Amino acid sequence: MQRVLFEISLNTSLQDMAVFAELEHHTHFREEREVLFDFNTLFNVTHVEYDPFDHIWSVKMIAIAKSSIKEHPYLSTIREMFVQNHSATVAFGITMAYGFEKKQQAIRYFDQILLTLPPYHVDLPDILEQRAILYQEKGENKMALNDYERALEIRRQRIQENLLGIASLNSNIGNLQTAASNFEASLNSHHAALTTYEQLYGTEEDHIKKAKVNENIGLTYYSSGNTSKALEYLERAQVAYKQLLPEKHIFSIELLGHVGAIYEATGNLTLAENLFHRQLNWSETILPSDHPLLITFLDSVLRIHMKMNQTSNISTIFTEYLKKLNKTLGQKHPIIPRLLVMVAFLLEPAQPVDAIKFYKQAIEISQDLTQQDRFTI
Repeated sequence: MQRVLFEISLNTSLQDMAVFAELEHHTHFREEREVLFDFNTLFNVTHVEYDPFDHIWSVKMIAIAKSSIKEHPYLSTIREMFVQNHSATVAFGITMAYGFEKKQQAIRYFDQILLTLPPYHVDLPDILEQRAILYQEKGENKMALNDYERALEIRRQRIQENLLGIASLNSNIGNLQTAASNFEASLNSHHAALTTYEQLYGTEEDHIKKAKVNENIGLTYYSSGNTSKALEYLERAQVAYKQLLPEKHIFSIELLGHVGAIYEATGNLTLAENLFHRQLNWSETILPSDHPLLITFLDSVLRIHMKMNQTSNISTIFTEYLKKLNKTLGQKHPIIPRLLVMVAFLLEPAQPVDAIKFYKQAIEISQDLTQQDRFTI
């Protein structure tokens, strides 16, 4: 156990400043001098230092106005969907798993919640589904399928209010079966989800959820090797997205990559390259510069050029992309060495000199970042 001393500064003249109250005259203990801050108060950490003589960490923070930090629209959309779809109890476990990367602890948390909830509790199927997702990510597919099926059975018993949940579970089961190469069962699950959504939204009108199921069906056909059927269903989803979503919506952007992968598989590399480039360009306009999807999309662009034997283009495209990142994120951002290693690995067979150059840059930046971390500690 280590001691920490927090020193907080605040400017009360600023607008939208955090609400606080001094509790010195309201505490039960005379020697205490307490200050209570409003929920969701924002602090900017300005200094962290360990005092080896007093064996205490000193942390200095400044309270800042809530309006000083603008949330990216992409994050706002994700947050709103998250709040709408999950109760606070379930959200806590999801945040533990993905916000703090404590997935095993999240599974134990859901285990404990399931032991305490009555069988009729409204959160029960959602908790089972979230635990199933975590099991699936660990590769424990049998346990994942058991939780999915338990959740599905509960939602079936609550048919009227849980049609959406039933469709969601069928989609997740379909994705799991695709991962297990059980393509026929996967298609059955996805078509069951589509039937449920048609009960809710009708068969004639387009809807995002119906389009998403068509996308999943297309991806299942693609995984099974049936590229013509895959393209048919992905194009259905693409038509719906164009009608229902802004052009540069994340769903449309991801779909570009799926369609590009099919054209790549069928040998139409020029069209695939065009789609991968468009995917990267669009995503740069809506995603934060260090978003992991951008790495995936950039990799698709560079990989297709390698497949087209256009290795000279790889260094050119990557160098230009790196210049943009250096301007927005700085030359020492942790994402830079990851990108350098990715490109160096691609270039190894055809351009070993450039590959070595990028590897050396990655090592140099990583060493600088490690040194900075040591100074901070």
